[in-house]
Amino acid sequence: MSGNIRFSLKLAILLIVAGFLSSCGDDEATDKGAAWLQENLQVPVNSGWKIQEVSVIGKGKLDILVDMYSATAANKLNSLSAMDKGEVARLVCPIRGTEFWEIVGNKATVTVKLASMGKTQATAICRR
Repeated sequence: MSGNIRFSLKLAILLIVAGFLSSCGDDEATDKGAAWLQENLQVPVNSGWKIQEVSVIGKGKLDILVDMYSATAANKLNSLSAMDKGEVARLVCPIRGTEFWEIVGNKATVTVKLASMGKTQATAICRR
């Protein structure tokens, strides 16, 4: 009986260590993905937007904060419906099939937040 307990204990420890090591790799991929976005992500030309920050908020989860520094852009966005605001925010999403998705994997969650004067105006989750 004690042999079975020892084996079970060793197996449990092995599974815990393996889970920890695999999660470390995921965090590293998320960090690399954030760095890639910071360097390569672009907003639509003449949009009055700029990428303010790319943040890792958890394993496989990233936030892209976009500053709408143009009052005209902010006013246009505010005149849209909630659904249309989400579609506008999705314009910032990294395109599927790019190097970014190879780095973080297809299951990563990327959220785009369009903000004006420190207040979030629209949020979208990148699924395409």
